[in-house]
Amino acid sequence: MSRELAYELRPSTAEDRAFLVRVHHEGLRPWIEAVWGWDEARSDELTHEWLDRYAPDVITVRGRDAGYLLVRDDEDAVNLLSVVLLPRVQRLGVGTRVVKDVIAHAVRRGVPTVLRVLKPNPAKRLYERLGFEVVDETETHFNMRRDLPA
Repeated sequence: MSRELAYELRPSTAEDRAFLVRVHHEGLRPWIEAVWGWDEARSDELTHEWLDRYAPDVITVRGRDAGYLLVRDDEDAVNLLSVVLLPRVQRLGVGTRVVKDVIAHAVRRGVPTVLRVLKPNPAKRLYERLGFEVVDETETHFNMRRDLPA
């Protein structure tokens, strides 16, 4: 029996905006704080700018909103831009299942999956376990790629 909890996706709406900001803060604050320090007002501003540009899907678990997912289909790759879960559903297999489904989508398209992760974020271990490799790094992020199976 799988340890991974089932999840569903739904498109976010304007009514989800406060929830998405909360998920961003609760799910990413430790890693943002470790890299840049935490400035609540600046984080709110950047999150709202991001939400104006993108429309993530809301991840629901057992009928409750639990996080968000943003994937962009580029011509030559599936770009996992962001997957963030509230702490109450972290380490329950939801993130693993979401990322596996993104990988499966990329495989169906016949392209690799790419992402970037903040250096202190322990999600890097999950990505490595799922076949991603670091292909480049900046001062703050690891750029990772998972090629198609041979």
